Amino acid sequence: MFCSKCGKEAPEGSKFCLYCGTPLVGSTNTEPPVQVATLPEEIRLYIGKNAEYYMQKFNVLSSSGSNISWNWAAFFLNIPWCIYRKMYREGTVLAIISILCGMIPLINILSGIAICVVCGALGNSFYLKHIRTLEAETETIGLSDELHSYYVLTHGGVSVERSIIFIMFTMAINLLLSIYTTSMIGSLVGGMLGGLL
Repeated sequence: MFCSKCGKEAPEGSKFCLYCGTPLVGSTNTEPPVQVATLPEEIRLYIGKNAEYYMQKFNVLSSSGSNISWNWAAFFLNIPWCIYRKMYREGTVLAIISILCGMIPLINILSGIAICVVCGALGNSFYLKHIRTLEAETETIGLSDELHSYYVLTHGGVSVERSIIFIMFTMAINLLLSIYTTSMIGSLVGGMLGGLL
């Protein structure tokens, strides 16, 4: 029998798929499901860590034609997650938006929630687009097999060090912004009270 979700073959009598955990109880599917769109295995090399998880998400995105696929890591960590996954451009854009909105009281809370939701819903889509861009760049350059492997290692995978540095940098910026916001609110309140007295 074959899993209706991932398409892998499961031993007869299995209750769950060994690859994705989908329940197989009562399944009579003896033919492998037709894959609408299967991503090339080379993408797995660019993903690196947690490749199985992202390959499943990317296959769903490709077959459904939708850009929405929930990612809890992207929701909770958003900007550091982008840096961790080497999406430096996306992470920088989100950081600039966050910093600019952080200068305006109350707007900073709303912008933070918006960034979390957008990254959670569209993070997998952003990541797939990023990997496809890397693949296209590799093909355009026309690297040899050895250089291709080096390119994948340096441009793909994850970067723990840079995400930690980025988190420390963001914490410093947020501290400065909170000091700035507190002093701005204090001067406004002081000015209003001074005018009343």
